[in-house]
Amino acid sequence: MLTGDTPILVVDDDNLVRLGIRMTLEDAGFRNIQVAKTGAAAVEMAVRHQPRLILMDVRLGTGIDGVEAVRQIRKVHTCDVIFLTGSNETATRIRVDATVPSGVLVKPILPEHLIEALEAL
Repeated sequence: MLTGDTPILVVDDDNLVRLGIRMTLEDAGFRNIQVAKTGAAAVEMAVRHQPRLILMDVRLGTGIDGVEAVRQIRKVHTCDVIFLTGSNETATRIRVDATVPSGVLVKPILPEHLIEALEAL
């Protein structure tokens, strides 16, 4: 069960998506939220802040993508991961599923779908 103090890391290269997710989480009572824009920053922040949950975009522009970032994070830290993706490509889904995520949300993500995914953890 997640509480307001649960550490959450939000990773997306789109500023508006990060802001929207953060606002949804804050409206739901979560207060311990970190954000990252790149896969490399996500790995660094996950090691430093030890989140209980990571909301991870699959495609992060330059550098490592979300799937690779999760692989690196899981070498040193165990946590729930919900992937965020705008892609329904089979190859992407296979890569995501190989990390055994706690969930996958397809963009655009409605606030109620995000909250339902969190409640399912």
